[in-house]
Amino acid sequence: MKKLISAAVSIIMTASMAAPLISSAEGPESLFYFTPKESPDITIESDGTIVVTRDTLLENGGLTISADVFFQDESLSCWFVNPRWKSNTSFITLDNVLNPIPAGSETIKPFAYAQTDEEGNLLTGMKTKYGTMASISSSNVAIFTCSAQQMYEYLTLEPYGEKSDDYPLTSFDMVFDKFIPYGEYEINFVSEANSSEGAQTSTAGFRTDNGSVMNEPNMKNMKIRVTGYNLGDVNNDGAIEPMDSSLALSAYARKSTGGEYEFTTEEFLAADVVADNVLMPDDASMILSYYAYISTLAPGEVAVNMREFVKR
Repeated sequence: MKKLISAAVSIIMTASMAAPLISSAEGPESLFYFTPKESPDITIESDGTIVVTRDTLLENGGLTISADVFFQDESLSCWFVNPRWKSNTSFITLDNVLNPIPAGSETIKPFAYAQTDEEGNLLTGMKTKYGTMASISSSNVAIFTCSAQQMYEYLTLEPYGEKSDDYPLTSFDMVFDKFIPYGEYEINFVSEANSSEGAQTSTAGFRTDNGSVMNEPNMKNMKIRVTGYNLGDVNNDGAIEPMDSSLALSAYARKSTGGEYEFTTEEFLAADVVADNVLMPDDASMILSYYAYISTLAPGEVAVNMREFVKR
């Protein structure tokens, strides 16, 4: 790992030696964006929002969704790209960031800046004039780097297609916990606005008349919506616990004394574990019984879901 990091640093340093480096917000306009890959387990809306249902998550024991990372650069003057992105929830972890030019391998995947020989064959890792690196940090930040690496040459990254975003820079997986609460989530590119103290941000380097300008491209984050509900998880915190039973019982008490449940539709459906369209003490009791059941499972024993538990 230390050798890989050292090699990546060397690539960036030698590339930057080809021209003076100027940190600036100025420079050609560019864009980092995501495109989710189609899957029968999700719906992709017209604006790219990924919609996942709770039933699908529970049926699959979680879910893995793949997406591509694209870079749009109409100036074609870029020599260095470094997108970084992260999930805004611990219920979605990032995995399997693709390195299209693997270290020590002859197999190169087609990507935005792949090179070919005169016959159109992809060049091997030893011959390509570009360098790439992909990783996931301990803080669940995905990192991808691609740069032109020849010293003393003012090289730029040449698109594999006609445009810089005909092909993705890289791809990655989003791993969903099966108990993720319903709601809105995002996969965010790391920028100055949302980076933690000391964290590096997504950047790109461009060749200009004044040297090499580094800036933060425009960024389009990926929206995710988890719909439905987790039966028994009344407070939507990703776990079925005694508090959920207490909330269901309190709602029953309010209704039985002439009040209202004071639940959202999702909260009511989560509390109505007996599925009879009314909240009764039996619902609260069943939630508490399920909590007792999952609390006494042996190590490695897989729990049945609430729907199956109620049928017993």
